[in-house]
Amino acid sequence: MKRCFKLSLVGLLLTGMLYCGNLWATQPGLVLLITVDQLRGDFARRIEDRLTPDGFRYPLEHGTVYLNAHYSHLLTSTAAGHAALMTGANTPQHGMAGNEWFDLSTRRAMYNTEDRDHPILGETEIPGEGRSPRNLLSPTIADQLVASSEGKSRVFSASLKDRGAIIPAGQSGKAFWYSKTTGKFVSSSYYYPEYPEWVVRWNNAGHADQYRDQNWELLLDRDRYVFHDRDDRWFEKPEGLLGRTFPHPLGNPDSKAFYSSLRSTPMADQLLLSFVKEWIEAENMGNEGQTDLLAVSFSATDYVGHDFGPNSLEAEDNLLRLDRTLQELFRFLDQRVGLDRTLVVLASDHGVAPAPERMARLGTGAQRLHPVRFMQRANASLRARFEIDSDLAIAFFKPGIYLDDIRLEALGLDLVDVERALAAEFMQMPGFSAAYSRSDILAGRLPDTDRVNMVAQSIHPNRSGHVILVQEPFWFLSSDPEDNAATHGSPYAYDTHIPVMIAGPGIIRQRVIARVDPRGLAPTVCKYLGITRPPDATGQILPGLE
Repeated sequence: MKRCFKLSLVGLLLTGMLYCGNLWATQPGLVLLITVDQLRGDFARRIEDRLTPDGFRYPLEHGTVYLNAHYSHLLTSTAAGHAALMTGANTPQHGMAGNEWFDLSTRRAMYNTEDRDHPILGETEIPGEGRSPRNLLSPTIADQLVASSEGKSRVFSASLKDRGAIIPAGQSGKAFWYSKTTGKFVSSSYYYPEYPEWVVRWNNAGHADQYRDQNWELLLDRDRYVFHDRDDRWFEKPEGLLGRTFPHPLGNPDSKAFYSSLRSTPMADQLLLSFVKEWIEAENMGNEGQTDLLAVSFSATDYVGHDFGPNSLEAEDNLLRLDRTLQELFRFLDQRVGLDRTLVVLASDHGVAPAPERMARLGTGAQRLHPVRFMQRANASLRARFEIDSDLAIAFFKPGIYLDDIRLEALGLDLVDVERALAAEFMQMPGFSAAYSRSDILAGRLPDTDRVNMVAQSIHPNRSGHVILVQEPFWFLSSDPEDNAATHGSPYAYDTHIPVMIAGPGIIRQRVIARVDPRGLAPTVCKYLGITRPPDATGQILPGLE
């Protein structure tokens, strides 16, 4: 029999929950971790007057809401954001140096969840490649929960994106993601030898095909939208045959293009919800006696934001429809598990910048930085500076330039000297506010400033570039800047600011305006559950839930 010990008042109470042994008296049946990809911190409040009673409003009105949550890392990307939320750490610990980085040992790009030893089951979405959490170097909330329950707790994670599913699942969970080639949800051999029967059943039903003959219409009358006049702008880059104006046709004779372009519509998140509901029912999530964890990453917000920009009619309508999708999810969980037995956490992996063309009209001078052009200038500068006849800068993966270490050694050049020379050259180029030598950052040779600290929190010594670039505000820095209407990945508030909401048994209703780091989410959830925080977690318990 477990013994209950007398504790101090501080140790005894956490939002009214009594501690006995290693379990809280109100232990939830389910932890629901919702990540809304590219949901900037101000977006939900932008549409607050049109929200349903129990979509976004459920955590907004029943839980603790952090109004000033900002990431502390430079590279605000999907992989780094999900990893920070789930591990409580930053890039030096969790290893997510970007959605991609350059592997100097193999001389090729490395995708963040790539694992060729674990192929995707049933298809080769990307020939020769598989998926797993192998590149994630730090344990997650999910891993801690499974370990604390001796393997009894179950972890399931689903997303439109592989990285949005795989990273939250950690090493211990099961992950599924949407296939842009088939419209099905897939997984890899890391998780299953073959698909469970319920997955086969759902996939064979062809749920995505129901949208072929439909249009994406506005949910409300046009005059009820803040961005009612932001339709059909020349810099929008819609997928497939969606077009730039409402109504957007979803049907497409090319099945591959159809499934891919569907991701840039709110219907994609509806598909995800349908799959998740099937999962909850098939596995009886939250009702087996232990605490289970379900991670859901809604990604249509990101696809729509990239294609049309955050200040678009499409982005606004998608957010309103996501609110309805969340309402359906919460109502379903209330019936299946009970919201009074569910800890609901809602956050985002990053924000988003407005399109530079829009900001240029406001007088910022913002432009798109083209890697081919600045790499050519960088190499020309290095050839002249060191009197060599070959290129030393061989790759760019945001936010870093990678140098040819083998060539450097053959030429007898000092790495730090070359890094510094390259950084100095970038400081002469328009559109860059800073450039840092990786060696100087890692050695602590640079001033202790907020910006330098953000850069340091985005560097992994074996994965990050040799020179780290920071663009000017509202300028775009990406591998192919013409691919997207808008993007993210900077240290500025529009990219770092995200919502953080926590609702569940014992969580009081409050608004916290103090600035917080989303890394605090992992140790906070673990404290709520009475389990040990992830070992690499450096985030602090969120205020109001200490």
